[in-house]
Amino acid sequence: MDSLKNAYCEKDTVDTMHVVMYKYNCRGPGWPGLFYNVRGIRNLIIDKDITESEIHSKVLQDAHNSNNSIKCNIELLQSFEMAMKSKTIYNPLASIPFSSGARNTENNHR
Repeated sequence: MDSLKNAYCEKDTVDTMHVVMYKYNCRGPGWPGLFYNVRGIRNLIIDKDITESEIHSKVLQDAHNSNNSIKCNIELLQSFEMAMKSKTIYNPLASIPFSSGARNTENNHR
């Protein structure tokens, strides 16, 4: 396993994410004239300093997008902070391209 390791993280930094857990019940279009119902629980990473109303809006949008639905009912269950501490960086991580949000067309001319 040590041969897969590219580098060790020298710092003991801990990154904290703000997460909200919610329950959803969504309805979407199926075959012509038919609809489907999807229920479940999801977690959504949110900004630290947003209002309860903004959280509700983001959760509702996430429920719609993740289920391709036309109508969703949501219930906020819990908000929490999740801490992650990097231990090891493996070689495959270095091969993942990072994006600035701009579309990269450099390698698309084939």
